[in-house]
Amino acid sequence: MSATTTDAQPLRRPRKAAKLERVVDVDSCFTTVCGVTVHHKRWEGQGRREVLCLHGFGASLTSYEPCVGRLRGVGTVHAFDLPGFGRTSRPGVTELWRYSPAHAAAIANELVPGRGVLVAHSMGALAAVEAACAKHVRTLVLVAPALRPPRRRAPPEFLRNAAAVAAVLLSLLVAPLVLLLLRRFVVREAFWRRGLALARGDPTQPVPDHIVDLYMRPIGWPGWDYGLLNFSRAMALYQAVAGHDAWRRLTHVVEAGTTVVIVHGDRDRVVPIANSRALVRAIPKIRLVEMEGLGHVPHEETPDQFANVVQGVIDGTLEVGRSSRVVGEVERSGGGNDFGGEPVVT
Repeated sequence: MSATTTDAQPLRRPRKAAKLERVVDVDSCFTTVCGVTVHHKRWEGQGRREVLCLHGFGASLTSYEPCVGRLRGVGTVHAFDLPGFGRTSRPGVTELWRYSPAHAAAIANELVPGRGVLVAHSMGALAAVEAACAKHVRTLVLVAPALRPPRRRAPPEFLRNAAAVAAVLLSLLVAPLVLLLLRRFVVREAFWRRGLALARGDPTQPVPDHIVDLYMRPIGWPGWDYGLLNFSRAMALYQAVAGHDAWRRLTHVVEAGTTVVIVHGDRDRVVPIANSRALVRAIPKIRLVEMEGLGHVPHEETPDQFANVVQGVIDGTLEVGRSSRVVGEVERSGGGNDFGGEPVVT
């Protein structure tokens, strides 16, 4: 495993396709792991713990930057761009397996090999569960996890395999149209402002400029459009074949002694909180923290409040029942210090 750090270039928000540029941050590192050139960052912390943050669909490691300052009070914080996103390399269509949660888990365990803490958002939770299955971690914090709760009757294996094949064939047929739409709309600032607003607890409030910048920063990296397309293909395969069993792997993680806590905004419209409540009912040892008034991205909406909750869970200073609510004076500005006090658990 070899690591190199690339010099920074000035940040400029991309507004039109013609102005897209390859942007690298001062603290960006690139390491070849498991056949993929991974973009990652490391923020030294005050404690001895190692905290690894995994982002969700459409995001990158920059999604956690608003709350890194507070999380460093727990220990050293790591984050990397999952294959298909940010500035990590994009494998070709013949290597779709490199986009899978299992491969992302292998990258995670290679970058941070010790027993630490995993914080994973949305679809990143799939990789986090795979990583926790491969090695024992102390604490697993799942933020609005895109994990299917158990069904009464799982579909037969032949139907799942047929659905996987159909998904890949369909993606090949519509690929030109999907790429055209990506190149036309995803590079526009208005696209991100509307989409990010819908992911927040109050979609009528404007999304702060710095949050929009965090999402648009990686656009223009070579192959970003093909990366999104190939990741979607890989996830269609995974969900058809193995997605229905993710909760079983999560059960294995809990039974191995890992503390598992779900943090979920009660106004999430992307992954409704009912999904997490069903997971808690199915796996009673999991604890659920409901963040009042927040949506799908609590770590971006109120980063200090979110970091307080995570730090309390890790340190054991926040008593979490089977289902708890976190309330507090929350400002929706999305700034780095927008929570005026400690969270109150009810």
